[in-house]
Order: sequence, then C-alpha cells, then structure tokens
Amino acid sequence: MKHIRNDLSCVPLRGNVETRVGKVASGAVDAIIIAQAGLNRLGLADKISAVLDPVEFPTAPAQGALAVQIRAGDDELAAMVCRLDDRNTRIAAETERHILAAMHGGCSIPLGVHTRIEGDTITLAATISDFEGPRCIKRTASSQIAGAAAMAEKLAAELLDAGAGEILEKVRRDKT
Repeated sequence: MKHIRNDLSCVPLRGNVETRVGKVASGAVDAIIIAQAGLNRLGLADKISAVLDPVEFPTAPAQGALAVQIRAGDDELAAMVCRLDDRNTRIAAETERHILAAMHGGCSIPLGVHTRIEGDTITLAATISDFEGPRCIKRTASSQIAGAAAMAEKLAAELLDAGAGEILEKVRRDKT
C-alpha cells in the first residue's frame, strides 16, 4: 500500500471482522483492507467501498486455499475427499508455495502473489516490497502448467536478483 500511497499511515489492526469494521464506524481508523469473502460471508457486503485489483494488491501465497488432511490408508475417505479438489486452486496454491519456498520465506515476508490459469497456461505475478513502501519489486512469468514449479523458482531468482534479497534481509533483521 505504501508504495502506491506513501501519504497514508498504515497501522496494525487486531480483532475479528466485526471489530475491525467497527473501528471504521467509530472513526478510530479511516479505512481497512480486509478480505471481501469474509464480509460477504457475514452479510456485510454493504460495507465494501472498493474492491482492490488482485494484481495490484496481491495476497500472501496460497491465501484462501483450503486443505483437507485425512488418516493414511483410508481409501474410502480418500475417494470422497478427492471430489472436493479444485484442480486450478490446487495448482495455483502449489505454484505460489513454490515461489515462497524458493525465496526461503515464511508467513511473515512481504511477498504477494496472484496466479491466473487459462487452459494449460499458468501466469504468476509476484510483488515484494519493504514495509515502509518505497521499495517494490514486481515480476510476472507464464508457462505451461507442467512447468509451473520451475517457472516459480525462476521467478523467485529474478526477484532476488532485482533486490528482493535485500528486502528480505532487512525484514529478518528487523524481526530480531
């Protein structure tokens, strides 16, 4: 956000969705950025004033993807759970986790990604920025789905070559 609007003051906000929305209503903050799905699920869609472009405001890798874990050897349960699989969501989440791993990152690094699958082609847009806002590195790559992991690793290398390593080093240093 800061690399787009450096005049804004971004503050951490804790609490459930209703608490966060209440902070805006009470004037404690001017605005919040929150998942549209959560507002829709809670019947608060009327509180949405703008929907952010996922390419311009990418989410954390695999954000929103769900996984089901079952006991080993239960073939009947495995067959039932397989019907829940959404191929494109699985491929997108796996690809996004590949770039995260290739950057040696965890849940606290400032990496945002957006994946689009059209036919057999996958496109991954990745953004890494410092928390203060001025440094923002963006790269995009596409490949056939079969080469998604290699494409994600190559994209991570491009980000690192462009200065993402310095951003990550600063983030890790500031955490300690």
